[in-house]
Amino acid sequence: MANAFYKTGLKGADSTYLDNIPTASISNLDIAIVLDGNNFYMYRADISSGAAESSPSIIKPIDVGSGNLRWINQVSATVTTSTLEQIFDEAGDLLVGSSNNVGKKLSLGSATQVLSVNAGGTDVEWKTINTEISDTPYDSTSWDTVQIAATKNVLRDKFVLVDAATETAQAKADSAYIITDNLTTKGDIPVATAADTPSIVSVGADGTVLTADSSESTGVKWATASSSGSTVAFSTQKDDSSGFYTITGTNPGTKEVVNFPTEVIDTHNALNAGVFTAPITGMYCMGMNITMSTNCSDTEIAISLGFQKNGTNVIYLADPIGFYGTSTDVLVSYSNVYSLTAGDTFNVVLYVYSDQSNKSVSIRNESSFWGYKV
Repeated sequence: MANAFYKTGLKGADSTYLDNIPTASISNLDIAIVLDGNNFYMYRADISSGAAESSPSIIKPIDVGSGNLRWINQVSATVTTSTLEQIFDEAGDLLVGSSNNVGKKLSLGSATQVLSVNAGGTDVEWKTINTEISDTPYDSTSWDTVQIAATKNVLRDKFVLVDAATETAQAKADSAYIITDNLTTKGDIPVATAADTPSIVSVGADGTVLTADSSESTGVKWATASSSGSTVAFSTQKDDSSGFYTITGTNPGTKEVVNFPTEVIDTHNALNAGVFTAPITGMYCMGMNITMSTNCSDTEIAISLGFQKNGTNVIYLADPIGFYGTSTDVLVSYSNVYSLTAGDTFNVVLYVYSDQSNKSVSIRNESSFWGYKV
């Protein structure tokens, strides 16, 4: 089997040269390739040649002495810069075909450009595709006749396409997308101010509702909830384990807020110790049904009932109920409609008058205080 050697010179004083290959390592018909600068040679060993040395055609090994071994040149050529190296000038240059067996250089494109087929479909080229999104707020006046936003950071950013015929950027009219970068705050809502004109409505205050309003540029606004259609109702009654609710009366009289500890209905958790707090503004029907008795014997005791709003009387039943001696139960029933603003308090109040101390009136378990928003 023939050996193959590679060297970078023909004749010289070190092992990089062809004539310095030791003859002991060479066999007949071995091959040697030499690239000397731009000159390329291929040699074959002939152990019986004995021809006179004639570089570069015949090379005689240094240590051959009187032997007949010679390197006989088979191929020689001058190598110039390769075709590819001649084409490429800068990093990023591409080799593309321009016709059959014909190539050309395509220089590197600009940043963000993409390699694309040209409009005629006959070549390739670097092309800028306009899909960027900036942080510039949306301005409806910046849209041109083909609906391309000069500033791309819009609530609905239209994807820009390249028209193959004109190579101009056109907006696809039916492509509307929400760009999340525009929703900057919790609760932001995308709305339209007109056809193809988006905007943002920021979150409203706690408890407000989104309401249609044609006077607003967006057509909607956050507003206080309307009282209409909102169901508010409560009912509470006296139901103590003791069976009686006693208030001690003294002259000239005491005023007590009546507590109804058992809640039957409370749609908005608005009751506390017999006091109702209006959850929303509106008109309310308020009523009481109270059964009373007294422990007096021969001493007069008089009782009056009323409603209080925010701690101030709004109705006071003018004629006190009088008890003289042992009396039977008395029922007081009253209702009326009142205007309450959200946060107003409303309750039943009891007045007891007696000419002596330590006289009392008891409110029976079946007594109740109720109301609802009309």
